[in-house]
Amino acid sequence: MAAVEHVPSARVASSSVLGILLGALLMSCAARPLPVPEQSRVDFTSCIVGEPAMLLASDVDYAGYPFAVGDAGVFYAGIDRQIRRVRRDGGASVPLAPLRDLRGASLALAGPHLYASTELCDHAECSSLVDIDPESGAVTPLVPSALAGGPGAIVADEAGVFWASVSDPGITSAASIKGWTSGGGFHVLTEEEYGTALGLDRDELFVIPQQGGWLVAFDRTSSDWRVVMSEDDPPHAFAISGEELFIATDGGNILKRSKHGGPATMLAADHFAHAVTAGADAVYWIEDYDGLFCVPRGGGPVVQLEARTGPAGRYRGLALFDHSVYFVVDEDPSMTAPLSLFKIQQ
Repeated sequence: MAAVEHVPSARVASSSVLGILLGALLMSCAARPLPVPEQSRVDFTSCIVGEPAMLLASDVDYAGYPFAVGDAGVFYAGIDRQIRRVRRDGGASVPLAPLRDLRGASLALAGPHLYASTELCDHAECSSLVDIDPESGAVTPLVPSALAGGPGAIVADEAGVFWASVSDPGITSAASIKGWTSGGGFHVLTEEEYGTALGLDRDELFVIPQQGGWLVAFDRTSSDWRVVMSEDDPPHAFAISGEELFIATDGGNILKRSKHGGPATMLAADHFAHAVTAGADAVYWIEDYDGLFCVPRGGGPVVQLEARTGPAGRYRGLALFDHSVYFVVDEDPSMTAPLSLFKIQQ
């Protein structure tokens, strides 16, 4: 992946300074129509529409951001407070590691490492960031609870892991951002309160601040930051794919824009996405009670891939891997029962 271009940036000093600077940017942005891609260039086959949804697990914990997928399988936090693994082609799930206590979990898979931001206790010691071997289930504590905080969104690659550290597990929208690397150990990227929407590339960590209204990119090592997006229609969720960002806004738009800034292209309107992911050919998103949707990356008609009816059927998680899209659904109106994990394969 090409290195991200950096614009002149300043070290984050306080939330008030950041708010003043970005508030001024918002005031200076004039509303302008977004370009719409030409419909004639649509490759309709780019959306995964090949098979009905396959149920992989029906015992997913309703706390945290509870699953990750890779070559070794699909990993999720079970309602039995165990981290479990199920094969990507289905079958019975198995406990990956015998953990004594697991209170919610956010998972990120990076090569031979399954990182879990959780409350994991072994006798008297508790850790909130652990590294689990995806094959053997061996657990390596990385950061103690006193430093790591509670589980929030988590992202990882071969160089390290970043997570949103939630001080109060009941308030998942306010979190500082922390990181851990094999070479540098634990560090705090920012103590300011940020939301739990995170995205990672080789040089930067992309974050939607709790205050909303913009998308910020932090340098992974220096904590310098730059504004990537500052619009009247605030970003709600996003995904990074190659050199592009795919952004779901509070106003119900699905946008595409460069990681380096510049104008946005509208891919879909009137779709209020809860989570977004993108592959080489298409963009996928879930809407709380309306289902799973897809649009070709170059633009075109929106395809609804999955939908539930009635008060149940809230969509809670989303991932894309190897020509398959994975999602989690809350099928109980009380929102306290286990969630179900599904897969659609092309």
